[in-house]
Amino acid sequence: MEEAKMCGCVTDPFATLPPGLQPKSQKTGSLRRAECPVCGKEYWTNRATRLCIDCEGDPARDQVSVESM
Repeated sequence: MEEAKMCGCVTDPFATLPPGLQPKSQKTGSLRRAECPVCGKEYWTNRATRLCIDCEGDPARDQVSVESM
């Protein structure tokens, strides 16, 4: 049985745009997977700290030292 061919607009909606106007693919080369040592949330980040944004901004959780991470 033959596969149904799909329109290019379905597989690549930007195919008709000139190469200069097509959106750049987002690379994850600078991102790393991290787990917050306080709450255990897993997330992707390019920041040096291992604390998630929620725990980093919470003054009550500032007691966690960088050495314990």
